[in-house]
Amino acid sequence: RSGVVDSVVSSSQRPANRESPSDANGTGQVSDPTGTVSSRIEERSEAETGRDKTDSLKVRPQWPEGADVQPWIRDWDALDDINDIGFAATAQTYIEQYKEVPEANVWVARAEGLLAKLRELESPSPTQREAGDLWMNWLGMEFVWIAAGNFLMGSPMAEEGRDVDERQHRIWISEGFWIKKYEVTQGEWRAVMGTNPSYFSDCGPKCPVEDVSWFDTKEFILRLNGRASGKEYRFRLPTEAEWEFAARAGTTGPSYGKLGEIAWYRNNSGNSTQPVGLMRANAWGLHDMLGNVHEWTSDRYRSHPGSDAENDSSGSSRVFRGGSWLTDARYVRSANRQYTSPADRGEIIGFRLVRTD
Repeated sequence: RSGVVDSVVSSSQRPANRESPSDANGTGQVSDPTGTVSSRIEERSEAETGRDKTDSLKVRPQWPEGADVQPWIRDWDALDDINDIGFAATAQTYIEQYKEVPEANVWVARAEGLLAKLRELESPSPTQREAGDLWMNWLGMEFVWIAAGNFLMGSPMAEEGRDVDERQHRIWISEGFWIKKYEVTQGEWRAVMGTNPSYFSDCGPKCPVEDVSWFDTKEFILRLNGRASGKEYRFRLPTEAEWEFAARAGTTGPSYGKLGEIAWYRNNSGNSTQPVGLMRANAWGLHDMLGNVHEWTSDRYRSHPGSDAENDSSGSSRVFRGGSWLTDARYVRSANRQYTSPADRGEIIGFRLVRTD
């Protein structure tokens, strides 16, 4: 059988809604009025370090109505509060936009300092980890703790839509792991890479990034890990076994719920990706494990998968899982496996991350 069941949509089939690269990457230039009111920035108390102490981590000043300020000062308003879930991505965008402007170096340094503060606050103690615990990195990505366990990987012979490479066998996940609550979004990709490769770039920053190859995801992870320098954790793609274990969340059937409630697929997607998190999560709090976009895994394709990852970057096809907005229901199953060259891209394939210590 063909590895990619829904394949890359040809240019003649694609909806005419893709932004041009210049439109997709535009930032909307802000005018540069004269004058500065930098002295108005409120200083934060160094003694206040807890994320629950919201008042100490507010960064938004109150400008007098009609105040004439430089764009990097005015855009500071958008940062608002370090406790806000979108703070890290907004701050990173701010830094990228103004890091080459000499006059803005103090403001960029302040934004970098706030991101550093978020890094200090983000890592829970290993002794406190329980199934379902949440962790958020400096970019605002949320991860869910999946406890070690075992499950039957693959599908029973009687499962409708089953393929021959879904041989059912027991897999032990010997160590717990953090997996991203949502698929990596276009906004998160842009914050790290500075671009947006997605075919559905007009879907918005909360939509999953797609049109990325396996190699592209490796470059993203390399850069993300570079920004985690000095930390005791790194990011990677999930193995096939980790992905299916997390997707099933203890279930044994074709999916972890009714497809119309948990997944964007051919019958309800509107011929497009959709913002992450709109569908019901599985029992472990993970959204869009089925549907929206297929998700790359670290493993090479083998007809009988095991629990070990094969992370080298050359050679045969790589596995992706989960089904997509274009996929028929028979392929939107926890056990379904697809594969293609690691260099292939398509608007049906994205990914999510695992954090490792």
